[in-house]
Amino acid sequence: MNPSLPVNKQLQASIKLAELYFPVNADSAAFYATQSLKLTAYRTETSRKAMCINRLGEAYHLQGKFAQSIETAQKAYTLAKADSNVYEMAYSTNLIGKSVRKEGNFASAFRYFLTYLKMSEKLKDTIGIAKAFNNMGVIYMDQKNYPLALEHFQKALRLQLPMKKPPMLGTTMCNVACIHMWQGNYKQATVYFNQALNLPMTKSTLLQLAQCHHGLGHLNRIQKNYSLTIFHYTKALDISKLLKNNGEVVRYATDLSASYMDVGNLKAAEKLALVTLKLATQIHTPKDAQVLSFMLRNENKIMYTSEMILSLPYGKVL
Repeated sequence: MNPSLPVNKQLQASIKLAELYFPVNADSAAFYATQSLKLTAYRTETSRKAMCINRLGEAYHLQGKFAQSIETAQKAYTLAKADSNVYEMAYSTNLIGKSVRKEGNFASAFRYFLTYLKMSEKLKDTIGIAKAFNNMGVIYMDQKNYPLALEHFQKALRLQLPMKKPPMLGTTMCNVACIHMWQGNYKQATVYFNQALNLPMTKSTLLQLAQCHHGLGHLNRIQKNYSLTIFHYTKALDISKLLKNNGEVVRYATDLSASYMDVGNLKAAEKLALVTLKLATQIHTPKDAQVLSFMLRNENKIMYTSEMILSLPYGKVL
């Protein structure tokens, strides 16, 4: 950053850099969001402060710091509301919903996403509406309500297809593929996963690429094709590590550890699970921590199954 630039220019540049780094490197995004927030101290108006705080909250979410993300987004919402900045109020609402979901509170997350949908509709923000439908679909998928999940994903898909640069087309396609996969329609799932993989890939779509590989890992695991399962889970994990996206690192490493157990490689499974459990505890992802603890306690019996883990309620002590 050039210190000789006017503060306003430095502030604009810091916000832009934070946003550019969201899908590329969460730590760098947090750095530039923090820089932008510091620069707001030199300005008298509050119009940009809520934006800067929201961007910092987004970086925290990507780093897996969900409690900090929620707290930061709540501060941004309060500032935005005082300034009648409806766009940043909507941004805060969606961000809180995403982090609340990661903490396992699906009902609360859904309420935030529904509010975000209404705010986006009022703003006539097509991208916001698409994001809201996608995020609501994820909640329905979490709860295994696949018909409603698919309905919401398809709404998000229809809104994005006409866009020149759809923000999350790959993610939505992967979500549609996952619904077909969980319903046993493996051919249709493969079609959507391949469509997502064949989208033009840039640095900004690496996160979506990781999601796609993770989904393909699931699909192959269900079909007991374990070599491809491990290949795709490893790809997803490597990309997430590169992006410093700790929440997804825990998620993907948990599944990779389980796939090692599937093939009887208990040493690799235990090694990865121990490291991942430490990270899951640090970033407060309760269900992932449960899964890892369960796997470590039962590794000699190879008792891990997807169905067993999915049945575990959040907050239960194993």
